[in-house]
Amino acid sequence: MLSKILEVQKVGRFERLEASRITFTKVLLVFGENGWGKSTLADLLRSAATGSAAIVEGRETLASAGTQKVRLLFERLPAEYSLGVWTGHRPMIAVYDQCFINDNVYSGDAVSLDHLKRQYGIVIGSTGVLLVRAIDQLTDQVNEFDKAFRDAEAIINAALRTHNVQLKLPAFVALETDDAIIRLIDEKTTEIGIVEKSAEIARLTLPDALDVPTEAAIFQNVLDRGIDDMATGAHQALHDHIAKHSRQLAKGDELVLPQEAWLEAGLQYQNSDKCAFCGQFLADRTLIDTYTVFFSNQYKLLSAEVRKRRATLQRYINGDFKKQVLGKLAENASRWQAWCTLTGVLAPEDNSDTVKELIGELEECARALNRFFELKQEDLAEPVAHPDLQNTLAIWSERRKGILTLNEEIEAHRTTLNALRAKYAAGNLGNLKAQLALLNARRLRADATIQTAVLSRQKADENKTRYTNERARRRAELTTYSNTVATTLGGNINTYLHRLGAGFEIDYQKPNFRSKEPAAEYHILIKNVRVPPRSGDDNIAQPSFRNTLSTGDKSVLALAFFLASLASDSRLAETIVVLDDPFTSLDEFRRTFTANEIKKLVSKSKQVIVLSHDKAFLRLLWERIDHALITCVAVQTGAPGISTLTRFDIETSTLPRHETERTKMLDFLDDTVGDPPEIRALLRKVLEYFYRQADPQSFTQSETLDGIIRIMKSAQADYVYKAALETLEEINFYTRNFHHAPVSGSVNEETNVEELKIYCRMVRDLTRGAV
Repeated sequence: MLSKILEVQKVGRFERLEASRITFTKVLLVFGENGWGKSTLADLLRSAATGSAAIVEGRETLASAGTQKVRLLFERLPAEYSLGVWTGHRPMIAVYDQCFINDNVYSGDAVSLDHLKRQYGIVIGSTGVLLVRAIDQLTDQVNEFDKAFRDAEAIINAALRTHNVQLKLPAFVALETDDAIIRLIDEKTTEIGIVEKSAEIARLTLPDALDVPTEAAIFQNVLDRGIDDMATGAHQALHDHIAKHSRQLAKGDELVLPQEAWLEAGLQYQNSDKCAFCGQFLADRTLIDTYTVFFSNQYKLLSAEVRKRRATLQRYINGDFKKQVLGKLAENASRWQAWCTLTGVLAPEDNSDTVKELIGELEECARALNRFFELKQEDLAEPVAHPDLQNTLAIWSERRKGILTLNEEIEAHRTTLNALRAKYAAGNLGNLKAQLALLNARRLRADATIQTAVLSRQKADENKTRYTNERARRRAELTTYSNTVATTLGGNINTYLHRLGAGFEIDYQKPNFRSKEPAAEYHILIKNVRVPPRSGDDNIAQPSFRNTLSTGDKSVLALAFFLASLASDSRLAETIVVLDDPFTSLDEFRRTFTANEIKKLVSKSKQVIVLSHDKAFLRLLWERIDHALITCVAVQTGAPGISTLTRFDIETSTLPRHETERTKMLDFLDDTVGDPPEIRALLRKVLEYFYRQADPQSFTQSETLDGIIRIMKSAQADYVYKAALETLEEINFYTRNFHHAPVSGSVNEETNVEELKIYCRMVRDLTRGAV
């Protein structure tokens, strides 16, 4: 329901409309003189309902500043027009005015095919019209989607021919895309080349594992071993003897041969009673026997083990191990290069720096371990227990693990290369080439232009199918709906024609679907004679709408069409019904029938708004409708450039007295009828009555023109009637001696007729729309 008109600016007659102080009710009766904005209000409501900005734009107020703006309030829901767009609530509004008649019934005195097409909307109601429009839109969209589908397919097929892709379009479209497709194609091309060289691949050598350092536990075992079954006395005697006769066989400061080792070496020559060292006969063999016990077989085995481990450590110290491992790394790199050249397989990262670092640390450990073995060699019978020994062995073990890890990687590569060799040996060249062709097709499928075309084709196909199915459903729905509505609508129209006192009927048939746009199909029945609504422009000899119906009959037919369309609308209870001068061109005797039909709409619709210049017709409605439901307003002026919507006392305004005062002034202005002094005094009354009625909150019902001017002066700058002050003061001065009646004793002042008419025009313009 329209509750308020908050603002209208620069639309039609309304350079600025003030109406926000009035809240509307179920029935809104609007009085306005012809040309004072009733049709503008009807068009504004039609525009708000349809969202058509063109309706407002076409009614832009000429020669005025500012921009168009409209703000309406539908209960608590705002609707606003600004900058060419409607926003907010979209109400359901049905408007009956000359625009409705011209669009749907007739123009001038003729019915055209376009009228019948648009009238079809009346036959089937708003629901059917929406169905027809939906079907038309669906058809256009189906055609657009079909064209888009065919255009996309043409792009794809051209690309398939250009790139010699041997796939049907659906299979091509179904291909998966892959961001790494170039890499996959390169790999497949390489694979084909490799299969062609499978014999060469079979002869390729695999990379070898690196030499693994001795386990730290072996070193630990040797250094921890003693001579468990050696006599303690022999051990001590040997050491005492060495201590007593010790001498150093030196080469510089370096000990060339430990005494114990020297003794062991010489003892092997002892095979008689002579000394193995000096050749003298030995009278006492105690010392020799001690040597023999000490240097037993167990001692010899341990000594050999120590020498062996020292020799191993010497390989590291001398760089022999490093040279051997780096040589193997270089050989492996050469083997990898051969594999890469033939198969394209990627070589592993170069880890020679890591190997060099590991071997360097192993060499440091070897030097430290060798010193521990020197200690062991000086006294084989005792385990070596040095505080740094365990740390050195731990470092050796960790670096050994590094070599083992590298060998694990080499073994994994060997497995990969063996699998690759087996694969290429068993490869089917034909299958590989087919796979390459498919990959090339996938690369084309991933092309940005093709992807866009495929997506367009897919969307077009989906939308075409969806809209085609929806169109078929809507067509079936429209056929059923149209036949049902058309069967009953003719009777409904005739019912309204009878109520409105028409002397004819309508013979309505099912709609005409012969052309793209369906059209209404009916004849006018006059005394059971069928008269077509249309005839040729020159065929005036044949009966038709043009020459068989009076102007009043044509207006009745239009109103009956409108009322019948409302009656068939299932959403009438949600609809605001607007009637702009519905009684225009109707015969006088139809006034009561029209008022009765409007009264019936009050209980069936959301709201009824009647705009009329005929106060008597508005009074007739006021008398028939519950006064509690009615808001009466009038479109008035009151200041230059300002229109106001003010409360309108329809009962009082239709009394003769209030007709007479302003009518006398207008009669004098038009025809110089009346006594000039009386008319001059009357100007104040017209102004006082107008402003009292226009703004009862500011002016009491007894306020004089002087008081009205005084109150306006003290009002805010944006007060609606502030712009009228200068004119009111001029009129007040002109009528100062005619304060309702000539003032006794005042100077007799002549009243010039032409000057009086100028002031009558000023009052008329200030009180446009007044009663």
